[in-house]
Amino acid sequence: MIKSFITFALLQISASKLMYSTMKDCSSGSSTGHIKSLSMNPSAPVTGQYVNINIEYILDTSVTDGTAIYTASFNGFPLTPTTQSLCTDLEHTTTPCPIYAGNVNFEGSSQIGDGTIHGTVAVTTTWKDQNNNEILCWGFTVRI
Repeated sequence: MIKSFITFALLQISASKLMYSTMKDCSSGSSTGHIKSLSMNPSAPVTGQYVNINIEYILDTSVTDGTAIYTASFNGFPLTPTTQSLCTDLEHTTTPCPIYAGNVNFEGSSQIGDGTIHGTVAVTTTWKDQNNNEILCWGFTVRI
């Protein structure tokens, strides 16, 4: 689902033109994951390219299950939030469940499809563990 949600968001701003992107850590002070670095590559993707999101973080406690909460907006208008199983969403990434405590390197990838809509998309992802504790919160904003 992470792949399809990010793909949906990126489809809304497909890249026949240059895009600008920013990544941010929105984790709370009580998160069990501590982000060391965030990146999106390429930062100005074009139609047909894969966009890779990489997050290096330190995890305090192992995760065996949880939820992934996705929120997005287009030109400031909120889109319907989505909540999915964390482990299902991470199946085809570099960090499938269980995720063990320690240094973790997450990488997810989505392909930009055809179609162009001009505007700004902001996406926020919050991961929670099996005890409903926040693991991480991260987001990106991309505009044409």
